[in-house]
Amino acid sequence: MNVRIIYSNKAEKFLKNTPLTNKSELESLILNAVKKLTGDKKVNVQLKALKGKLLGKFRIRKGNLRIIFWLEKNEIIIVHIDFIGTRSDAY
Repeated sequence: MNVRIIYSNKAEKFLKNTPLTNKSELESLILNAVKKLTGDKKVNVQLKALKGKLLGKFRIRKGNLRIIFWLEKNEIIIVHIDFIGTRSDAY
C-alpha cells in the first residue's frame, strides 16, 4: 500500500513548535488509521468519521491530541492532514 502524507501549514507549524509530538510517531498513527479504513480490523487506533461541517474527514485521537485528515484514494492513497493540535483547539 502506497501512502503519501501531506501536511497543511497549520499542522506543520504545530509539529515544529510543540515538543509533545514526534513526526514519526504521528505518521505511524496515520498509517494505522489508513490501514483501518482500508479494512484491516487488527489495527488499534481511535478513529472516527466526523459529521457536520467536517463531513468527509476523519479524526484520530491520542490522549489530548487530535489529528483531523481526509483521504484521496487513487493508485496511491494521499492523506491530507488539515489539523494537528489539542482537543480544545480542534473543533
